[in-house]
Amino acid sequence: MRLLNYIHELQANPLDLKKESLRKNFCRKLTGDEVKSLHDYDKFHQKVLEELKGKVGGAEEMTIRLKNYLDYDSTKTLVKLNVELKQVYATPGSANVESVNVSLLNPKTWSNSSWTYQNEAPVLTKPSVDLEPIVAKLSSVYPKSIHNNVYTEISEQLRSNSCHSKLEAEVFDHYLQGIQNCDLTTWSRLSESVTYISNFLENQLSMLEVSTLLEYCISNEKFVFLLIYPYFFKPLKKLLWAYLYPIFSLTTGSFTFFLKQVALKIGDIIKNKSAIIEGFHHLKVSRLAKITITGSISSLCLLYHKSFFKDNTAIIPLYTGMGGFIGQFASDFRLNGSKFIFEITKTASTFTNAAIAGFLEPKQDAVRQVIRSFMNQKK
Repeated sequence: MRLLNYIHELQANPLDLKKESLRKNFCRKLTGDEVKSLHDYDKFHQKVLEELKGKVGGAEEMTIRLKNYLDYDSTKTLVKLNVELKQVYATPGSANVESVNVSLLNPKTWSNSSWTYQNEAPVLTKPSVDLEPIVAKLSSVYPKSIHNNVYTEISEQLRSNSCHSKLEAEVFDHYLQGIQNCDLTTWSRLSESVTYISNFLENQLSMLEVSTLLEYCISNEKFVFLLIYPYFFKPLKKLLWAYLYPIFSLTTGSFTFFLKQVALKIGDIIKNKSAIIEGFHHLKVSRLAKITITGSISSLCLLYHKSFFKDNTAIIPLYTGMGGFIGQFASDFRLNGSKFIFEITKTASTFTNAAIAGFLEPKQDAVRQVIRSFMNQKK
């Protein structure tokens, strides 16, 4: 995987690498006192704009929106939200997930694979019909009073008790780390966060309603994020909420990816669908790439093997095996024998992969021609 990431970085747009570097190094050179001064939101807002404005999309929106949460005014916030939602809404169906180009050597696109619904796909009409009932259910976990709802709770818990304009210290630290995170999939608490939200949505929404949110995310990710994310405050609590907020604000596709993981965690809603690999016949097959691809095929076989046994665990209770000394001896022999067989097979696989790569080396043009002919016939 490191090799594929390295190949991708060599092929990536230099501007994209610059944006990623800016985020990773955001506020890294500041002293402790300087970082502490940024707990004052106005100073922090200016620092974000100074370092990221014009270089990382969504930075200014992210800071202004968080300031609205901190300085919560029920009328102004809801009016601003409605205006913002209108600006980012697109007609469902205007974006087709199937058209996403997926590169064999670009691991970052692998998470863009589509999904299929376990039952029928939801039928979308318009937001007022499809989404208002969902928002009503999510908001039901918060008090009904206009002076004591999700927005006031966010405002009260994000701010420091000692100063209205300052972020609470631990909230600030998590928010800062969220800005610096360029890859949600490597975050150690992703699984925990997905579990919290899956439990929350499973208790509040039907499977069809979760499917509706996913369907709207295809062409309206930002719209859905702004609409429902405030209601994730209670299950995520202030620290995880603050950490994920800048990631979803600054990284396109991250909220859709997160919601997809939630749906998979709940189960019976969607199932993964293999991404369509475009342009494979245009791939320039180098020796390095061939070895990598061959190794990946072996890994995919192992993944299928693992998935098969995961779905067939019901077979295990059908027998219990022998007890006593004989049973213990058989168990030890089985365990150590399995390790020995694994190592022998792994070694043989390495030799096999090298042999295949060596076989393909002088035949690059022939292999490409066969693939090209196959793809042309398929068209």
